Amino acid sequence: MELFTKLEVNIPFSEALKQIPVYAKKFMKCLLSGKKKLKDDENIALSEECTAILQRKLPPKLKDP
Repeated sequence: MELFTKLEVNIPFSEALKQIPVYAKKFMKCLLSGKKKLKDDENIALSEECTAILQRKLPPKLKDP
């Protein structure tokens, strides 16, 4: 965990917003598949996007106008 506290990433804010759901999806996939282990007392805050992915309540994809 110390590695993540020292990590700095320089990308545009708009690009970061696009990547957040993708990262959350990959992180949750690693957790659920058992590739990544959490400590017994470790908590993770889930955003609306993560919760929607886990509950499979994503809105339907729309066609291009």
